[in-house]
Amino acid sequence: MLKNHFTIAFRNLLRYKLHSSINVMGLAIGISACLVIFLLVHHQRSFDTFHPDKERIYRVYTVYSGLFDATNSGIAFPIPDAIRKECTGVEAVGHFMTFSNLKISLGAQKEQGKVFEEQNKVVAAEPDYFRVFDSYHWLAGTPQTALSEPFKVVLTESRARFYFGNIEPRAALGQEINYNDSLLVTVSGIVSDLPKQTDLNFTDFISFSTISQSWLKNDVGGLEGMKEWGSTTSSSQVFIKLDKTTQTERLSKQLAQLVKKYQVDKDPKLKLAYPLQALADLRYSTIGIFNDSLAPANRKTLSALALVAGLLLLIACINFINLATAQSIQRSKEVGVRKVLGGTRGVLISQFLGETLVITLVAMLFSIALAKGAMVFFKEFLPEGLTFNLFNPSALSFIAGVLLLVSVLAGLYPAFVLSGFRPAVALKAKLSSKGSGSGVEWLRKGLIVFQFTFSLALIAGTLIIGRQIKFMQNAEMGFNADAVVHFRPPFQYEPEKRTLLSNQVRQLIGVKGVSIHADAPASQGINTRIFNFKGKKETEDHEFLVKGADTAYLNLYDITLLAGRNLLPADSTREYLINETALKQLGFKHPQEALGKNLIEDKTEYPIVGVVKDFHSRSLHEPIRPLVLAISPLGQRRELSLKLATQGKGTDSFKATMEQVEQSWKAVYPGEKFEYTFVDQDIAKFYENEQRTSKIMSAATGIAIFISCIGLFGLVSFMIGRRTREIKRQIWALPLRIL
Repeated sequence: MLKNHFTIAFRNLLRYKLHSSINVMGLAIGISACLVIFLLVHHQRSFDTFHPDKERIYRVYTVYSGLFDATNSGIAFPIPDAIRKECTGVEAVGHFMTFSNLKISLGAQKEQGKVFEEQNKVVAAEPDYFRVFDSYHWLAGTPQTALSEPFKVVLTESRARFYFGNIEPRAALGQEINYNDSLLVTVSGIVSDLPKQTDLNFTDFISFSTISQSWLKNDVGGLEGMKEWGSTTSSSQVFIKLDKTTQTERLSKQLAQLVKKYQVDKDPKLKLAYPLQALADLRYSTIGIFNDSLAPANRKTLSALALVAGLLLLIACINFINLATAQSIQRSKEVGVRKVLGGTRGVLISQFLGETLVITLVAMLFSIALAKGAMVFFKEFLPEGLTFNLFNPSALSFIAGVLLLVSVLAGLYPAFVLSGFRPAVALKAKLSSKGSGSGVEWLRKGLIVFQFTFSLALIAGTLIIGRQIKFMQNAEMGFNADAVVHFRPPFQYEPEKRTLLSNQVRQLIGVKGVSIHADAPASQGINTRIFNFKGKKETEDHEFLVKGADTAYLNLYDITLLAGRNLLPADSTREYLINETALKQLGFKHPQEALGKNLIEDKTEYPIVGVVKDFHSRSLHEPIRPLVLAISPLGQRRELSLKLATQGKGTDSFKATMEQVEQSWKAVYPGEKFEYTFVDQDIAKFYENEQRTSKIMSAATGIAIFISCIGLFGLVSFMIGRRTREIKRQIWALPLRIL
């Protein structure tokens, strides 16, 4: 019987070519869209799920409230050790520090070996890091000793091959690596690479004890900063693994006790907490992003995409239902004959469901090819690392589930309609030309209305998202980033070379201004510090965002000075500028009131000499934070910005100016690669997720409209065929009127 059902199904597939083609096309497009979105959602949700004890791993981060609200993904340097010594129920504590833009060479001197471009996947980690994340396999060295001494480094297998060529892991042991020409370490271990779906994609693990004995300590304020409980930097990260019996609530209470014990000298109005972030939530975190090649995922966006995928599939099924029920009149005699010959309703239902399954199978084959092509075509809008891999349990289960769901969803109602015909009526062909009854006709119309309503909703949603992105990209940030070029000189050279380069570039005709600073007004990096301020009644604590600037910073970025004066030339911090948000947080109503008042940092008082207008230091999604501008030591100001006289990025004058800048670069940094970005392009990266979502929504809208239209076309063509006599009576009617 089953063989007979499939034989009839293929025969009918060829018999009704137009309707079969429309059904296959609609289902194939709907399933392919659903498949691509499934792969995207599954890819995002599979990050860091391979760790054996993933449900017991948490990140500890810092939250301020009370006087101000702020979140920092990092932790004060002494806290991990305190957790290890004073908190129970913790199996392992992995403290590490992140570093970026490190120049790497092999051997004691740069000239002796290969030199690699700036790397951003280097951390200084405690040995227990590999106890927290025990999914690494040791190919050479041992986890107990590899990071137990200073000036040691553990590499991933791919990184070892990148540095030393195609050698055996054990052969890499004892090799020397030089970071920024000033930190020489010895390879003490090689571990396997983690799967690509990870946010912890570090490649170089320098022993944590190296920090205190090298220039690495400068990133946390030196040896004193390593002891400071009130200093929080996002580069200081800690992950912990709870033991199997400990609940997070228990550890949270112990962390609260640490706050009471060690934050005794802080303002009582300032509330400090150390929440726990589950490893599973890391992919969706907007703070402390480690995998800088990937924007964080958004749970709501993924859920919305999953909903859109389901509705696209539903639209394709509606096409099938409408055409199948409309076609029921043509098959009424077939149903009547089968019933007269003893066919039961159950047998007829199974036959029609079998036909639907065959059509769905054919559509599924086409959809796989379409999905693969779509992923190639839309590659730039999809997350990095997303591949078309159907040979995994999740993808195979999804395909089987879709095949079964579509076959039942699209085929069940038409099967009931067709199998419900009474033999006598069916054989006399007295069925309504509008379907098998008024109920079927109204359902068909309702489904068509639903199809186009959903399509219109997608159009509206796409337009809204597009306008939001356009608004955010064109909104006033509070500073001018037009024609501002941004680049980072090599870290390992003397800081004075940056001054030399800026002086040379400043003389160029096409350059209007040059600034040496720590980072641009809007950037991914966050550097916050705790300041004391003597209020009217008592000393208060405030956390401010800090940006290292110079005297040219305000003019180059057109930042408005509301009161006071600009910073004066200096070789270290001597005075501050604050923004309007900081002004309000300090309790002042007018900018003039803050001038001459002092902010206290590390028991040293610095005067406030000016107030600048608020500007956005992050995307428009985030509120403007209280901010301090100060002239930091030249060694900490590692970036240069140039204001160009021309605003045309592709003009001849721009190209000529940048060629001159590159010549100056080569004169100061011979042999170093010259790379630059535009600040407005860096700002646009804040909205990569929105842009990606907008493109996907646009594609989904086009698919929904196309599926709905081909379904409507099939329905209209069928109706025209059924009303041939009526059309012949109006032989002189125009084709448009007939349609």
